[in-house]
Amino acid sequence: MIQGLESSDPMPRYPPPIAAARELAQAIAGTVRVARGFAAAGRRIDLVGLEEPVGLLCARSLDLPPEQGRQMRVVLINLRRELHVLSETLRTRQDGAAPPA
Repeated sequence: MIQGLESSDPMPRYPPPIAAARELAQAIAGTVRVARGFAAAGRRIDLVGLEEPVGLLCARSLDLPPEQGRQMRVVLINLRRELHVLSETLRTRQDGAAPPA
């Protein structure tokens, strides 16, 4: 049986939109942290493809009711911090300095 479907349920069950947006944000943040680790270790990273899930996250966040959108603000700010740290790691590596701790 397909997960989320019950034999008597005519429609599949999906997580609430805010839960789906939070899960997507967590997945993106995890990808960014892995990329930062690779960058800090001097490895090449490829961020092609990150734009699509970030765009989807923005769209999902904008589609939320106002109160839930305000709750997502904290999640989005935290993701922005993760991206900023990755950016600084890449900038430091490009400048030839030691990566930040």
